Amino acid sequence: MKPSENFLRYFESREEIEKAKEVQQDAQWICRMILNPECPEVDIEIAKETLRQKVAELFPDKMETYRMIYEARFKRLWDQRRSSER
Repeated sequence: MKPSENFLRYFESREEIEKAKEVQQDAQWICRMILNPECPEVDIEIAKETLRQKVAELFPDKMETYRMIYEARFKRLWDQRRSSER
């Protein structure tokens, strides 16, 4: 099971699943930003903070799940592809 599928399994209603899919798409976009060496770090950090706020508004009780799945993924990608930039 992919990490993004793990996030979706925490939701039951159709409305929640649609919002969670939106979060998933935003997270995938951030991953692509991290993988693009032309994308400035500041833009990535802004996108991550925007997504964090969105999740806090939509699913305040799922923030720890979000951190474990998506923020861990962002950090891992950063460490693998951009760690020399810092």
